[in-house]
Formats: sequence, C-alpha cells, structure tokens
Amino acid sequence: MVRVTHDGLVDDLDGGPAAQTVEFMLVGVAYEIDLSDVHADALRAAVAPFAAAARRTRPGIQGAPRMRRPGAPLRVAPGAE
Repeated sequence: MVRVTHDGLVDDLDGGPAAQTVEFMLVGVAYEIDLSDVHADALRAAVAPFAAAARRTRPGIQGAPRMRRPGAPLRVAPGAE
C-alpha cells in the first residue's frame, strides 16, 4: 500500500489551491484565512475603502485604558462624582 501526502494550502472559501494566508482583525478578534491570489485580492479590495477612511491603532492595545499625562486634570464623567 502506498500513502501519498500532499503538503500545501487549501483555499478556505472554495477548497481549491491557496497561495497565501491572510491575517486581519475585526471588532477586536484576529483572523487568518488561506486564500488563492484571486480571493485574497477580492478581500483586500472589499476592505480597502474602509481601511482608507479609518484611523490606525497600535497593535496590542485595543481596549487598554489610556494613561493620563502627569499633571493633566482628571476628568470625571457627569453623575459619577
């Protein structure tokens, strides 16, 4: 009996051959997906208008509390006094 093992990426959308793994983050959740070049280009094209209008953040600090500058006044939300 012969066993043949193929090592390669499979496109997660259609099961065909994939050329690359694409990583992205949405609503604080990181994703990665194996895609053909055609599907990877389609994903990037679909996200491009949103990315162009968005602000960039530094990775790893989403949701982290912001530090107050030394000497800056402490702001208290109305009704929280």
